[in-house]
Amino acid sequence: MDNNNDNENNNGNKKGFMYWWVNVFMFHYFKYAVGGLTLVILILVLTLDATGKTKYDIAIAVVAGYGISEDELEPLLNLAADVVGDLDGDGAVNIDLFNINLNTTDAMNQFSRFELTVADEEFMLILLDNRRSVSIGERGDFDNLDKYDFAVEEDYPYRLYIGDSEIIADFPKVTDSGGTYEFTEVEYACLQTWKAKGSLGEKRADAAVRLLRAIADAKAE
Repeated sequence: MDNNNDNENNNGNKKGFMYWWVNVFMFHYFKYAVGGLTLVILILVLTLDATGKTKYDIAIAVVAGYGISEDELEPLLNLAADVVGDLDGDGAVNIDLFNINLNTTDAMNQFSRFELTVADEEFMLILLDNRRSVSIGERGDFDNLDKYDFAVEEDYPYRLYIGDSEIIADFPKVTDSGGTYEFTEVEYACLQTWKAKGSLGEKRADAAVRLLRAIADAKAE
C-alpha cells in the first residue's frame, strides 16, 4: 500500500510545471492569453501613436509645378499662425503646411499625394495654379466662395485670385508653362469647408475662411 502511494506521489511530482503548461494552460487558457496580450499591445501602440503625433490646428496645401522653399513659404506660415491661433486648446499653434511639387521625376506619386490631400478632411485651404484649380473645382470638390462674399469670377466661383498677395510674392515665377501638365504660378486659393466635422472641424472651417481673407487682403505694393 505504501509503495502505491509513493508511486502516485512521484507521478504527481513528475507532472509539475511542464505538465500544467502543456495539458492545462495550452489546452484551456492559451487562446484567451493570446487575445489579452494582443489587446494590450494594440492599446499600447495606439496610445504611443496618439501621444507622439503632432496635433495640427489647421492643414494647408500648396500645390505647384515647381519647388517652393521653406523661406518662400514662411510668410504664409506666419500669417496662418497669427490668424488661426490655437483651435484645439492644447496650448500650441501648429500649422500643417503641405507643399506638393507636381513637376518632378516622381510626378505620379506627387499627383497621388495631391488627390489624397483633396480628399483629406483636415485640409480646408488649398493654394494652386490655374489649371489645377479649374480641373478640381469642376469636379465639385471646392466650396462656392460667393457665399463668403469673396469677389470671385462668375465662371469660376470656387476659386479666389491671390496672385497679387504679398504673402505669396516670393513664390517662384514660371517662365515655361508648356509641357504635358501646363504648370503656371500659384495664383488661386480654394476652400473645402464642407468637409468640416464636429466642433473642431467647424473651427477649422471658420479659420480657413479668415485666413483666405487675410491672404487676399495683403496686397503686394
